[in-house]
Amino acid sequence: MAARHWIGLQALTAVILLVGCGSAPSTAAATPHPSPEPSVSSASLLAYTARGADLGAGWTETPTTDGTSLTITTGEHPCLIAFNSDTERLAKNGVTFHNPNDQSQVFNDVTVYRGTGAQEAIKETRTMLASCTHYTQLNNVGHTVQIDVHASTANVSQVGDDRVVFDLRATVDGRIIYSVVFTVRVGKYLTTIYTISLDGAEAGRLAGLAAAASTLRLKAATGHSG
Repeated sequence: MAARHWIGLQALTAVILLVGCGSAPSTAAATPHPSPEPSVSSASLLAYTARGADLGAGWTETPTTDGTSLTITTGEHPCLIAFNSDTERLAKNGVTFHNPNDQSQVFNDVTVYRGTGAQEAIKETRTMLASCTHYTQLNNVGHTVQIDVHASTANVSQVGDDRVVFDLRATVDGRIIYSVVFTVRVGKYLTTIYTISLDGAEAGRLAGLAAAASTLRLKAATGHSG
């Protein structure tokens, strides 16, 4: 990523770290997790992610570095809240999208859970949104950044009970940086898309495109019609 005008995005990337989005400095212990079952393949989950072509011209995707790791710290969740459902994850993988002509950043993770873990993850996200409107976190240079949390009305009226949509906003170096998050459940799978952009509308547009594409692939592969 070029440094020109994008320092704020780099700072927010180091601050807004969601489920499956790498590691953040944190004093919290890593959440314990089970070993993946033999029948669950992390590599197979890449078949369910969005593709660069789903986002439009110029976008390409590559597997996310350490995308299969199930290790997660409290600092990686919005509002620094631990999710009990993390212990029910069986496998995870994801992709990172790139476009040389667009400064926005886009990520898509797909996770498969045991039992009712996926449903619980959705419930825990909604509980987090109901109780938290902002939080602070240190960025990669040791500065405290306030992150505002905004739940979307689409949670109820447009995207159904098995989906959660929200955005995170932070002001870094005088610029507002937006991260729009879509989490969609299809059976025991969750596909999570998060974007980072200086343009709130663009962040939402890209997240919506990726969420729709990944959800359709999951439904087709699992035979789920919900």
